[in-house]
Amino acid sequence: MSGSDPETVLVFPFGAVGAIWLFHVYDRLANPSPLGCGSGPRLTLGSAIAGCHVALWIALAGFASAEVRRDLGLQAVFCFALTVALAVVTNVLALLGVDAFGDGIERNNPAARRAALGAWAAVTLCAIGANLGEGDFAGTALLPLALSVAALLGASLAVSVATRGFLPIVVEREAAAGGRFATLCVACALPLARASAGDWVSFASTLGDFLRAAVAVAIIAAAAVFGERHLARASAAAIRPTLRMALPSAVMLGLGVAAFLLV
Repeated sequence: MSGSDPETVLVFPFGAVGAIWLFHVYDRLANPSPLGCGSGPRLTLGSAIAGCHVALWIALAGFASAEVRRDLGLQAVFCFALTVALAVVTNVLALLGVDAFGDGIERNNPAARRAALGAWAAVTLCAIGANLGEGDFAGTALLPLALSVAALLGASLAVSVATRGFLPIVVEREAAAGGRFATLCVACALPLARASAGDWVSFASTLGDFLRAAVAVAIIAAAAVFGERHLARASAAAIRPTLRMALPSAVMLGLGVAAFLLV
């Protein structure tokens, strides 16, 4: 694939959508409401979004296929595809109640900010995994990314429906709850990124890899549901705040790493 190939035409729609979203994001970060958070949290979110793109670009420039490494047009396509994926995840989570900007910035909710950072890190891991390996066309990277994003959102929705929703993050503003959700996203991203990586063989082979990863994601989500229900029954005084995040996070990350190694 070269810069004149049809795949690079995708840079225009992806670039347009991505640029609009990035302008909207950084405008909100630069001009918060009077009741919004201070400059530190806003700088953290802004830097995180930039860092996601830098991390992907490093992977593209150093570890992707030879064609992608020498083609700036394709690198731009995949970086803008990440922007679109981040926009989709951010807006869907906002519809579910976890609004990184409306809640995390405008209403200064640290739990929502933690949740958003974890979701963005997870999407970036999936994008990096999707771009590791040889493929015949850009879709061999974009399809695994789309499947990964769908799986992440599905796991988030399932955990929300099976527990108290996102009330601990949105209403109780519990920072540990935001951290647990962030860990859930990253843990689920590990097997999904592993399933995305590698040389393209066929659609059936890719689907098989993702079905195995989906089983791992379901197990991680079930562990998250068990932990959230246990914490909901326990009084706040019974479990220290640090343990309310550390113990469930350790279990979810352990499952994610195991799935990464086994998928």
